[in-house]
Amino acid sequence: MMLSKSYTRLLACAVLVPALLLSACQKREVLPKSEFPLSEETITAAVTAQGLDWTVNWNEQERQTDIKTVYGLLQPESGQEFNTVFITSAQTEELGRYLDTVLMISHTQLQWPLEEPHSWEEWKDLLMLSARLYGGFEDEEEIFQACAKEELPLDKTTLWAGTLTGGYCQVRASTPIQDWSPFAGGGLMYSIHVELFESEDAYHAFK
Repeated sequence: MMLSKSYTRLLACAVLVPALLLSACQKREVLPKSEFPLSEETITAAVTAQGLDWTVNWNEQERQTDIKTVYGLLQPESGQEFNTVFITSAQTEELGRYLDTVLMISHTQLQWPLEEPHSWEEWKDLLMLSARLYGGFEDEEEIFQACAKEELPLDKTTLWAGTLTGGYCQVRASTPIQDWSPFAGGGLMYSIHVELFESEDAYHAFK
């Protein structure tokens, strides 16, 4: 028996509508995007949500503007009495939203010889906090998981770069990790940067 055109259309709708609804339900919510430049309250909320004992300790308010803010954070586990995490955020018409989360590492924090080689796990908190602050990622571990899929390059300054759900990300070191030394004098500091842009084009325009 041949089906009428109207019945066929009804049957197609009966199949498509549940499928579309299921597809919509399966879409994962992304991390909310905070207003940029970031406020101290937003940073404190993100740090608290991640369960970190880091506190904002900034006293150079003249560096804060309508399009850019910079905050320094104390990190108790570093054993240092000065700021070891710095968060710079900005928003401009040309580049959109920009975030640079920096971890400063003193040569006095390094052990030699290394008991264990450096790994992405060392900077997981920094990577997760960056995702929370920037927003738009599937979850707070998206950056870390993307990095952890690749071996940590010890001889390069660019440790990882690529486009993710939330935007374009570059993770870099101030100097190649293989050159880090606890014997460097002069209070030398090393740093890990997590930079986030809305797109790769914005990254290249910034550079």
